[in-house]
Amino acid sequence: MLGYVENVSPIPFFYPEFLVHHTLGLFLIALFVYVNSEVGRVIRPFAKRKNVMWLALEVWLIALVLGVHIHLIIYAH
Repeated sequence: MLGYVENVSPIPFFYPEFLVHHTLGLFLIALFVYVNSEVGRVIRPFAKRKNVMWLALEVWLIALVLGVHIHLIIYAH
């Protein structure tokens, strides 16, 4: 990510989209650490696992769509 941040593309909204995509990815990592810790009974659940997994699916799909769009922007030029 740092290579792209240092050389910001002249394409409109590329940097914010890139930042949102990476932020969603980091959020998903944290979410799955929580789910694994809850399943392993390391921590107590603070939400229903089904709701957390639906949230993870929604965030993952958004990150996937953004990732495909970013890929097309980078390699179409």
